[in-house]
Amino acid sequence: KLMHRQRDQMVMEGGILRRVFGIGPKVGGLPGSKLVHPFSMFHQAITAFMAMMLGYSSIISTFIIGFSFYQDPCIRSMFLEFDMFVDTCFMVEIIYTFFVGRYQDGFYLDSLRYVWKQYLWEGFLFDCVTSVPVSFFEYQTIQECLAGNDAPENSRGLRFIRMLKPLKLFKILRILKLGKALEIFKAIPDRLKIPTYITRLSKIIFSSLLLVHVCACLWWLVKTTFSDDEKINQFMISRGSDLGDLVLWDQYVTSFYFVNTIFYTVGFGDVVGTNNAEMLFCTFLFYLSALVFGTLLAEVQDALG
Repeated sequence: KLMHRQRDQMVMEGGILRRVFGIGPKVGGLPGSKLVHPFSMFHQAITAFMAMMLGYSSIISTFIIGFSFYQDPCIRSMFLEFDMFVDTCFMVEIIYTFFVGRYQDGFYLDSLRYVWKQYLWEGFLFDCVTSVPVSFFEYQTIQECLAGNDAPENSRGLRFIRMLKPLKLFKILRILKLGKALEIFKAIPDRLKIPTYITRLSKIIFSSLLLVHVCACLWWLVKTTFSDDEKINQFMISRGSDLGDLVLWDQYVTSFYFVNTIFYTVGFGDVVGTNNAEMLFCTFLFYLSALVFGTLLAEVQDALG
């Protein structure tokens, strides 16, 4: 409520800096600010945009790790150009965060020194680790390949960097926990007059699909790590795949289907773990799915109640 009230005041009062960025002297109930105000139109738009970029990156990065981890680094990803744009946004966001005011115990603080100190202490390192520009390393490797240079020495580096990208999943959770993205998107169903139970059910479904997607990608990574190519091909043929151009899609559908049968206690038995690593990972999924299934039932009952 405080955010909406102060944001509305910013829109109505002051010049362009106050209206858009929240920068300006104290006016009425609005605190003075020398930095971008966290309730300003500009910051809210940036937060919503970065939340969408984080969602995209989290989905695509887990897919790349799960299904292209052992792919020849000289093969160009269909997402490369957009990934470069997204990675650039993440790096720019780090710099931008140094110039956004903060609320501490209900008091607004716009001291540049305080903001820098708090960000360096609380989230700067984490943001740097989760914003490694993987796509730029991929682009450089592809350029070397096009120049006629094989790049086996870069493949390990690429794998390590790709492993860092799923850390953005934790950043999404952090944004939701702090209420940044949640407050922005919460206003949408209110303005559209969407019933609360539909909003909550949609959130439950989206969260479930995201978790199943991540687990499906990780399961395939385990399978390809501990099985040779011949066994993988035999497995896909047994699932009806012709190993053609759509084999990647066949692999993902199979993984997504298998993890769903575990999470929702169906267990047809047509897909099973075939080595110790797969069986251990499936055991982990059993325990995880029990927690998720119980939580889903409680959330659905609460939303409909």
